[in-house]
Amino acid sequence: MIKLLCVGTNKDKHMVALQKDFEKRIQPFHKLEVIEVKEANPSFEESKIIESEGDALLAQIKPTDYVVLIDLHGKQRDSIEFSYQIENWLMNNSTLVFVIGGSLGMSNRLRDRSQDRICLSQMTFPHLLVRIMVLEQIYRSYKIINNQKYHK
Repeated sequence: MIKLLCVGTNKDKHMVALQKDFEKRIQPFHKLEVIEVKEANPSFEESKIIESEGDALLAQIKPTDYVVLIDLHGKQRDSIEFSYQIENWLMNNSTLVFVIGGSLGMSNRLRDRSQDRICLSQMTFPHLLVRIMVLEQIYRSYKIINNQKYHK
């Protein structure tokens, strides 16, 4: 099982359609679940928002899950390395959880719970767009793993 934990709800109909398309493409390869947790109250101070969202994400993670944060301070991998990494993670773990935090970042408790971190780019992207990028890379990984053609 692969889970994608995300802060916030994607309300843009075009982004939702793209997300659903990648979810559908991944399903023949592996079971996938996208879980959205509510954004914290914007009237909270920044540290309280990070902790609140972190707690909501941690509540969705089981003790046996292998957790990978999508984090600016993580390791960058190309698509081939990422596909091998996914294959390895899933050989050794029944559930692989990718976590996309909110716009203010991740809590320290969430960082401590994770086993790995991935940086998609040194550029900054909206966290709602990042979920599409992660789903696309998961799909691309399965195409690579299965020696199937996919556009470059």
